[in-house]
Amino acid sequence: MRSSGVGRVVGCAAVAAVVALGTVLPTGAATVTLTTGTTYQTIDGFGAFGGMPSLYRRAGTFWVNRPGSYELDKFVTQLGASLVRFELDPSAWPAEAEPYHWEVIANQLRLIREMSARGTTRFIFSVWSPPCWMKISGDCSGPREGNAGEGPLDNILKSENYDDLATYIADYCQTVEDSTGIEPYGISVQNEPYFHEPYNSCVYYEANLNDMVTRTRTALNGKGLSTRIYGAEHMFSNGTGYYGLMLDNPGLYAWAVHGYSDGVNPDYGTAADWANMYTTVNGKGKRLWMTETTGGFSTVLGARTLHTANLQRQGVGVDVVGLRRQPGHVHAD
Repeated sequence: MRSSGVGRVVGCAAVAAVVALGTVLPTGAATVTLTTGTTYQTIDGFGAFGGMPSLYRRAGTFWVNRPGSYELDKFVTQLGASLVRFELDPSAWPAEAEPYHWEVIANQLRLIREMSARGTTRFIFSVWSPPCWMKISGDCSGPREGNAGEGPLDNILKSENYDDLATYIADYCQTVEDSTGIEPYGISVQNEPYFHEPYNSCVYYEANLNDMVTRTRTALNGKGLSTRIYGAEHMFSNGTGYYGLMLDNPGLYAWAVHGYSDGVNPDYGTAADWANMYTTVNGKGKRLWMTETTGGFSTVLGARTLHTANLQRQGVGVDVVGLRRQPGHVHAD
């Protein structure tokens, strides 16, 4: 189903979509009832991860990366991606004493322009690591896989750099808008904040992450940006450890989960799980999003997952198709 802007799943239409995508029906008569007057779910966006190397091709005299038209057509036109998620690149501010180096995100900006021209309307970003110099370790990558309490305790943002990171996030969003004409739809201040990783990562406990949300909202407001903040982007099954302060933070627009049990193995939840989470989140006036999962490229699996979320009957923003995971829950190739 092609989505442009905000799509609405009405009545039992999602059931019909699953049937159309390949479910084998038993022989005999079957009745499907569509109730056109009732809206059960509003989808903020349907999309995928924008950092996949397959979207690029080497071309030109100097062999620069260019978005591949054929891959983009499949990604946007055929898949129907109305929303795409990118990493907020930490390398554009390599040292405190240096100016920004926005040229390092030229490919990302080019890809956004190409996707927009094909009909993608919304782009969201997620911080995987602050600029390296802002962390105690001085390294964007973490030491290894592990939970926040497993140390070493240097894969964290230095206390004196919270405002610097908030400023960088706001300036990054402003640069995206200035360069593409599109203001980022949303920003997560930290991807999977409870996990050390051997790639770009940073660990936060709840109070620290909540503080980062507040400071980032202030920085965005200072630039007149309406970019929404979402989080905590932790696991579906145990991300509630970040509920307490964040759901009461007026700077948080959407509660976002990842569809894993542990960062590797998929956990799509049941209809009851989604309903319970929605009741909590909606009671705090927040949207409910799922911003990352895995499970291959099965159309039927994707449709079934979306339908399960639909059964909770209210607003789930989704970004569930096309992200590939490697062992050790690596986010991108």
